[in-house]
Amino acid sequence: MYVYSSLHGLRKFFMNDRSLKSVLIIDDDPTIRKILSHSLKSEGYIVYEAPGASYAFNILAGEHIDLVLCDVMMDEMDG
Repeated sequence: MYVYSSLHGLRKFFMNDRSLKSVLIIDDDPTIRKILSHSLKSEGYIVYEAPGASYAFNILAGEHIDLVLCDVMMDEMDG
């Protein structure tokens, strides 16, 4: 499954640092957000979700985010 192989790559990326890592998922499709969120949480990541750019900017202003996964084409603003 593509999500699993991508998560394996993330795990390798963060492997040297044992602290919890945070990921922000920005996607206007709630199904995509939920699938990615569930997969990342099961791997131990702290996950934030945003349905669009304005929500994402609010999260980024208030939280430390290690990685952003962003949809390329959205209604409000493209990724």
